[in-house]
Amino acid sequence: MGRSKTNIFLSVFDQGVCSLSNFMTAMIAARLLLPEEFAIYVMLFTAIIMLGGIQNSLVLTPLRILGIKPEREQTQDYILLQLIFQLILSTAIAFIAMVFLFLLYMELIDNTTIVVFSVTVFSIQLHEFFRVFLITQLKIQFVTLLDICVHGFRIIGLLTLYWFDLKYIEFVFLILLLAPIFSLVCLRLITPLPLSFSQFKKLVTENWAFGKWILIETVFFSLSIHLYLYLTAATLSLESAAGLGACLNIVNVVNIVIMGVSNYGTTIARTKLIKNGIDAWRNYLIKICFFILIVTFFFLIIVNVFSEILLSILFGDFYASYASLIFILSFSYILIPMNTILSISFRTLEKPQIGVISKIISVVLTAIFAYPLVSLLAENGAAIGMFVTQLTWFVVYLYYLKRGFLNEYQKKF
Repeated sequence: MGRSKTNIFLSVFDQGVCSLSNFMTAMIAARLLLPEEFAIYVMLFTAIIMLGGIQNSLVLTPLRILGIKPEREQTQDYILLQLIFQLILSTAIAFIAMVFLFLLYMELIDNTTIVVFSVTVFSIQLHEFFRVFLITQLKIQFVTLLDICVHGFRIIGLLTLYWFDLKYIEFVFLILLLAPIFSLVCLRLITPLPLSFSQFKKLVTENWAFGKWILIETVFFSLSIHLYLYLTAATLSLESAAGLGACLNIVNVVNIVIMGVSNYGTTIARTKLIKNGIDAWRNYLIKICFFILIVTFFFLIIVNVFSEILLSILFGDFYASYASLIFILSFSYILIPMNTILSISFRTLEKPQIGVISKIISVVLTAIFAYPLVSLLAENGAAIGMFVTQLTWFVVYLYYLKRGFLNEYQKKF
């Protein structure tokens, strides 16, 4: 029990390293670039997150969930197969992203930036694979050391750009590209073994059977949440998108705790379900939900009190005028801890379809209300839309819990 608590806090610390790095990256980029250029950075970085959802659906979540079974230990051949699948998938994602940007956004984004961005997608996904692999092995210390090296290099590189006044967006993504190369040190943890095509085919089939639901959920998730950022840029202006992006970066700091706990907690929850039964699983999830909910609540209070000061100091005086968005976004973020734990609940029960249902409903609502909200209420409308999305997910999750959905699995586990 003591070791589990230590690893949870270490996982939160590690997530803090990653989130702080992302936050400082946005902050330095805002100082380096003009507001319209910063908006392009925010939209491209959001695209990296969205494309990472494909990786998370088809590789990382199956690795976290299906990799933990009574009859399976995460043997070297299993991990190597996942790595091969990851390399193939990331190559395809990076290439398609590059072609898509060349075809549709050549006038808005420089060609060099598009190429560097595409390779950045690949390198970040490779790094993320090694992080999840180490987490499933409960080697949180190794994950933390790896992330300190990677993100330390990133921040030093970006500060170097700032010091020498190199105000080029492609240089920002070049630093983001090079930093994950440090993740290659993890290759020494995996010893290649002779593998057959049938083994690889079996793994891909298994990943797809489970991961297709996560993939569908991810697509609808992006349409429900990230669409508001792009709609703000298209309907209002790049400067408005930059202001919304700055506010999102500030409130996103709370993900240090939410993601830190949930990344490690998913593995522990699945293990408890398999070894100790559904009651131990439920009690564990309730405990970590209360923990991240309390931390999130106090963080949001502090951020709201100092919103204008934070935006002005961290991003620049231009962004202080968007401080009211932080208050509206806070309503969304108070729901995120509960939605995160509820999502983990259904996924660890191997029922990701529930998440898909919630995202489909929210996409329908987004399709109906997104444009009117942004048109009538500008950036405030986008923030309100994000809250409606989170509320929709929460209501759908509660509906299935109210139906006694979990009781159906009492006998199975």
